[in-house]
Amino acid sequence: MQDKTRIYAFTMAEVLITIGIIGIVAAMTLPALINNAQNKALESKLKKSYALIAQTIQLIIENEYGGVTELSQSDYYEIGNYLKKYVGNSRNVGDVRWGTSYSANFMIEKYKTYTNNTFSGMFNDYAFYTSDNNATVFLDTGHSPSLPNLFIAIDINNIDNKPNKLGFDLFGFYLDKKGILLPFGDLGSPYPEGRYCTGTSTDRNNGLGCTRKALIDPKYFTKLH
Repeated sequence: MQDKTRIYAFTMAEVLITIGIIGIVAAMTLPALINNAQNKALESKLKKSYALIAQTIQLIIENEYGGVTELSQSDYYEIGNYLKKYVGNSRNVGDVRWGTSYSANFMIEKYKTYTNNTFSGMFNDYAFYTSDNNATVFLDTGHSPSLPNLFIAIDINNIDNKPNKLGFDLFGFYLDKKGILLPFGDLGSPYPEGRYCTGTSTDRNNGLGCTRKALIDPKYFTKLH
């Protein structure tokens, strides 16, 4: 009696075609998946860094100032030192020494604006790495009495990693007289979003006003290019 059982199998050509299709689909989707993961990581780092510095400042005000209701100019200088003490480490940021002023050229050489123009060189008073080495904190003090007298910038993936651009991985904040850390771009900010977070401005501080938007817009980082 003849055995009518048949064995079905893919031919080598069919296998190669299938592998090719899978490869094409992977090539089309993998970059988007990687980009989305990187965007989420940046968003998470920004929120984590903001929370860390804001909460630490509140702790400093309670521990070192007894919960004062209004900060003075001398307090702004001291808070910078306390921040380093509470959340910083001993590594030098480039050739910077904590507590020693350094040239604005350091920041100009390291960072670009939101639109890849030359940065003004702000935040050139003090700098330190956070204790986990995940972020770099820069301080700028001594502004006119009409402005908040402590500006803080945070490189959320630290200065050693690209892109080193305002509004991409460097975000600015200011400390008000009540000791509250507020994002640039917020209402009343010295760097409003409309002027300092645009894709066309050549202003040397363009990007500083993007901080608030980056914190509240879930699609902010996906739109960066």
